Amino acid sequence: MSLTTTYEVYVEKGDGWSIQSVFDNRFQAMDEARALIDRHRVPSVQVIEERYDAGSGKSQAAIVFRGSRPTGGEIRAEAVFKRMPVAASKKRKVPALPKPPQGLFARAVFNLLVLAAGAISVLLAIAVIGNMLS
Repeated sequence: MSLTTTYEVYVEKGDGWSIQSVFDNRFQAMDEARALIDRHRVPSVQVIEERYDAGSGKSQAAIVFRGSRPTGGEIRAEAVFKRMPVAASKKRKVPALPKPPQGLFARAVFNLLVLAAGAISVLLAIAVIGNMLS
């Protein structure tokens, strides 16, 4: 039972993804992907880890790196540390952050609570310093 792992670097073309190169080392593949974005100005790259079991004839693939160049020109890259099946490309919903207090009264109460917490911190610091000096 022989397990072979390869890392395939894909480049986004106008009609989809095209394989650019294949590596045996994950970090070399990720470096190549970053270099492709930087030097060749490709819009997006991804590195896919493919594990092939010669004994069973089965293979598994997972995206381990994605990188892109937004329209502004700066490079965005993320290493994907969790195993994500290649077929599962649906975007997940991110939970929304709680909304800040609405209305004049709610904001005033919130600001007073923050101010009181700051004042209490200062008074405690003065008391501690006073005890240390006496």
